[in-house]
Amino acid sequence: MRAILWLSLLAWPIAFATADQTGGQAQAERFYRAQANLHECPWNRPVQHGDIPDLVDRVYRDEWVRKTFGNPRKPRVGVSEYRDKAYSTGNLIAFPPHGGSTVSVLHEISHQLTGNNGHGKVFAQTMMVLVHRFMGNEATDVLERGYRRHGSPDWIPGGKR
Repeated sequence: MRAILWLSLLAWPIAFATADQTGGQAQAERFYRAQANLHECPWNRPVQHGDIPDLVDRVYRDEWVRKTFGNPRKPRVGVSEYRDKAYSTGNLIAFPPHGGSTVSVLHEISHQLTGNNGHGKVFAQTMMVLVHRFMGNEATDVLERGYRRHGSPDWIPGGKR
């Protein structure tokens, strides 16, 4: 059953809202709480700074990403000007000199794919599909539980599972 649901998400079209998707600081805090348990999962591996471009390449070559986002422009990978913070701005994703994790790379790519427009519904849905495609079912289940507990069921692509 789970495989059928996730296979259906491969064709899930993202309908970009024209309104602001940020939801403000409260929305961002809810998203970070929902995502928190992913950082402790065994599927969240450290990624050395020099290896981040390889993961970015894999994501941007992914069929779902190309189909859903129309062959998006791949961002440059840089070194963060903040000691332990990753961020996305313009066509740049930046990470601390030591690197990041699978979750942090997918998080910043989700920002790039959704126009660096905060942590709203489209961002959350994109993040969940990327987690599924690049970290697997178990990590997706952890994120879904976080969305249900701290976020919103409408953050789950395709609605309630």
